[in-house]
Amino acid sequence: MQGAGQRQAVKLDALHGREKGVRYWLRNGGDINKTFGYGSLGSRSTLMMIAADNGHKDVIKALLDKGADVNQQDSKGRGALLYAVVKGQEERGWGNDSTKYEDIVTSLLLQGRADPNMQDEKGNTPLMHAAKGADVNMVRKLLKHGAKYSLQNFHGDTAMRLAAQSPIHATLESHVEVVNMLNAEWETHHALGTPPRRPNFSPQVRQHQSSEAGPSGPNTPPEGTRERPNPPSPPESKSKRMRTGKPTRHDSEVISPPQQDGRPTASQVEYALRSRGSSSSS
Repeated sequence: MQGAGQRQAVKLDALHGREKGVRYWLRNGGDINKTFGYGSLGSRSTLMMIAADNGHKDVIKALLDKGADVNQQDSKGRGALLYAVVKGQEERGWGNDSTKYEDIVTSLLLQGRADPNMQDEKGNTPLMHAAKGADVNMVRKLLKHGAKYSLQNFHGDTAMRLAAQSPIHATLESHVEVVNMLNAEWETHHALGTPPRRPNFSPQVRQHQSSEAGPSGPNTPPEGTRERPNPPSPPESKSKRMRTGKPTRHDSEVISPPQQDGRPTASQVEYALRSRGSSSSS
C-alpha cells in the first residue's frame, strides 16, 4: 500500500520528468494507472497524462514499457494523447518549440496504440485541436494514424470547420495547407466510393431535418398527412419583388442551393482570412 507521501512524490516525479523516481514507484508496487489531482480545474489525471502535459518523453516511455493504459481518460474525458496535442498548440502559440510534444504523440500512437478519435467531455478530438491551431505536422501525423476528419464535437464543429478559424499565432499558409490536407482526405474516401457522410454543422438543423423527414426521404410528408399546395401568388407580388429586391417563397427554385458537403476550399479560407485581416487593420 503506497502512502500519501509516496503518491505525492511520484506525482512530482512525473511533473518534473524524473524518470528514475517513476520507475522506482513502479518497481515497488505502485499503481501505474492511478489518478492524481492535477491542474487548476481539479481533474483526476494519471502519471502518463501529467508527463504528456509537461513534455517528458522519457517518463512516457517508462510508463509505456510497463504497460500503462494509454487510452485511460481523466475526469474531463481527456486522454494522454489529447494532453500532448493541446499542450503542443499552446507552446506554438507562445512561440516555443513544440517538437517534444510531436515526439510524444508519435510514441503514444506507435508504441501505445492510442486512439486518435477519443473525444473529451465537449466532443473534441486531438485532430480538432491540431486543425484549429493549423498545426500542419500534427494534423498530418494524426491523419496518418487513423484520425477521422468527419467527427463532430458537441457544438457541431468538425476539424474542417475549426481549421477555417483563425487563431492569432497561426499563419495563412499553414491554415491553407491544413484545409488542403483535410480536403484531400475527403477526396480519397470519395474516390474509393466510401466517403463518410458529412453532417450539418448545426445540431439544431440536423434535428429539425430528421424530425421532418418522412419514410422515403426529407421531401416525403409524414404518413397520414397531405401535402398542402402553395397558395397562389397575388398579382402584385412580382412588382413588389422588383421594388424591394427581396425574393418571395416562389423564387426558391432560382436560388442557388448550398454545397452539399459544406467543405470550404483552400481559396475560400484564404479569402476569408485575408478579409478578416484587412477589416481588423482598418
